Amino acid sequence: MKPVSISAYSIILENYLDQMIKEGPTCCSSATISAVSVVWDHICPDDDDLDDEGIIEFFDFLEDIYKWTSTQKGLKDYLKVRFEEEEEPEGPYFFIGNTEDCFYKNFDEFLEDLDFNLCFQSFRKCWERSCDGEDVFQEGQFKIDFKK
Repeated sequence: MKPVSISAYSIILENYLDQMIKEGPTCCSSATISAVSVVWDHICPDDDDLDDEGIIEFFDFLEDIYKWTSTQKGLKDYLKVRFEEEEEPEGPYFFIGNTEDCFYKNFDEFLEDLDFNLCFQSFRKCWERSCDGEDVFQEGQFKIDFKK
């Protein structure tokens, strides 16, 4: 199964992420929100005017990212690569460093605070929805799905 368009997964994941952010620390850690944010930022299509070959390649890219981030080892590896590529790890995604804006001193501390299952379930739910259409979730869906 693949998303119905090159932007469907990013649209739906962004909506779910927004709901996650609204719930904030009552539902999940900063690291968990950051991990979902990193994936969302990476999967947003840059160019809506892709030719047929570009669209096929982007769908393959989306599927590769989805598969890569669907296991604990894969998500750790993915985040490590993204962290190492980050020019400013203090923000806007990782918040790793020694400034007052940072929640984590290092990458390992970030990983320790990450709720992998919540990430996997969020990715899967958004992926499956994007394979059916581009309709976002109703307001409050994240809260219903992940009551603590």
